[in-house]
Amino acid sequence: MNQNQITIIYDAHVLTQDPSYPEAHAIAFANGKILALDDAALALPGERWDAQGKVLTPGFNDVHSHSVWFGQTLMEVDLSKVVSAQDVYDAVASAEPSGEWIIASGFVASSLGGQTLELSELDRAAAGRPLLIKHNSGHAYTVNTRALELAGIDPAAPPTVEGGEFVRDSAGRCTGLLDE
Repeated sequence: MNQNQITIIYDAHVLTQDPSYPEAHAIAFANGKILALDDAALALPGERWDAQGKVLTPGFNDVHSHSVWFGQTLMEVDLSKVVSAQDVYDAVASAEPSGEWIIASGFVASSLGGQTLELSELDRAAAGRPLLIKHNSGHAYTVNTRALELAGIDPAAPPTVEGGEFVRDSAGRCTGLLDE
């Protein structure tokens, strides 16, 4: 969808959250802003979507927060701007010692353009220190061999666990990705 294009959704039950106009049946918007409702929306030119009578509500924001977790990330290696596996390795290698572990956060695997992190390269970059990379989703981690060993996990034969996964390569070895 073109950001500047007007979109009109019609045949909907639009819950406006405005007590003076609680429901509309058509809505027009562009650039993240509501332009018009009902007949005024239908009079505008633009791409039209038939809601087929479904309910349309304003965007929901998940109001829970992880303020302590966020605060901790300010003291960790920031991976929020990496765009390649090499960027990750370089950031890990340049981590200033602040304890035994290297902890990184803000990692978005999809930002690597299809590249995956290699356990051997993470080991090299961490130079013998245990490494924990927190994925931005909060639902996965990537670790290196030293971290696995400290947890009592054999990287050559990771266990099967309920509620999560030690992601394995084609030879059955742990890749370092721990998925929920």
